[in-house]
Amino acid sequence: LQQALVSYRETVIQASREAEDAMASLNGTQVQVKILTETVVSANRSNELSTLRYKEGFSDYQRVLDSQQALFRQQQNLVSTRGTSVRSLVALYKALGGGWQDQAELPLISDDSREQMEQRTNWGELLESSNLENDKNISQQAN
Repeated sequence: LQQALVSYRETVIQASREAEDAMASLNGTQVQVKILTETVVSANRSNELSTLRYKEGFSDYQRVLDSQQALFRQQQNLVSTRGTSVRSLVALYKALGGGWQDQAELPLISDDSREQMEQRTNWGELLESSNLENDKNISQQAN
């Protein structure tokens, strides 16, 4: 029993650590997304100004190309950071116990439980999967 308690405690600590790490990562990437969004706005404005200066004859086209390159680089950084933010959100969801299995495909009652229930009580057809699915659909509609 003592070993089971120690194992349980270690599992809880590990789960807590994973959740905390995922939250920190998500918060960090959200801050980065905000900063990079402002950077993209600034780079876009810089590109507009360099294009205007070129059209008015105050600068050469190389400045326009440089500002476009800077804008594209910042846009790429923003998209990449948004992807990292989504991955952090998924990691947080998993750390908090979110599952990835389609619940509709999982049996509602394990075979062992079904056998034990059938041995104790005559359930008739109530334990058939089609009846269980109908009950599940009805309860979901009620919510």
